[in-house]
Amino acid sequence: MGRWDRLHAVLVRAGLTDDESRTEVARIAAGGIWDECADGLKEHRAAARQEDARAFAVALRSIQGAITPLTLRPGDLAAAKGAVTGARRRLQHNRGLFERRLHRTNPVLDRTGRAFAALEAFLNPHRPEPPARFQGGAVPAAA
Repeated sequence: MGRWDRLHAVLVRAGLTDDESRTEVARIAAGGIWDECADGLKEHRAAARQEDARAFAVALRSIQGAITPLTLRPGDLAAAKGAVTGARRRLQHNRGLFERRLHRTNPVLDRTGRAFAALEAFLNPHRPEPPARFQGGAVPAAA
């Protein structure tokens, strides 16, 4: 059971509905991710590490659209899913642009992307796993 699942269980036991508790967990988690990125931006700017500071700024710009719907619409699971999915997609797009420009990956954007992907999965608990993508080569013979 993950950290978000434990918090979800605590909130349900406290009397929130499943949707309310999931959106509250999403709000708390997104706020934590935001705070971590904002702190990293301040630290790296103060240390004059501009390239890393830019990565934190890209992450913050990518996820800022998720914070408001999560805060203003408690219990609205559809809005929470849309906000988190949109933030993850923006982050993925901006990460690609950032990495093409620098010709390297950035751990800040990787970590933030993984966190939002996990949050998206948390908000879709009954969604089946997508099938494995065909990678080319020979198709396995039927048994």
